[in-house]
Amino acid sequence: MLIYGADTVRMIADKSISNYKRLFDGLELLAIDEAQHIPEIGMKLKLMVDEIPGLSIIATGSSSFDLQNQAGEPLVGRCTR
Repeated sequence: MLIYGADTVRMIADKSISNYKRLFDGLELLAIDEAQHIPEIGMKLKLMVDEIPGLSIIATGSSSFDLQNQAGEPLVGRCTR
């Protein structure tokens, strides 16, 4: 699944397990580009990774240093390659 722009922000604005399971349960891969523009992206990604088994997430952005600062701490120990 590829979600884009304002749709991305709107879809994941409700930071709840039930919302993320409804949206992404059964998916193997979720790609989010320009992730640095999403408020609280680190905590949202953490919740998705922790609560949706089998979901791999690729979060990218042109402002990679900003993205690392926003997402780094909540995702400690969750990166698989």
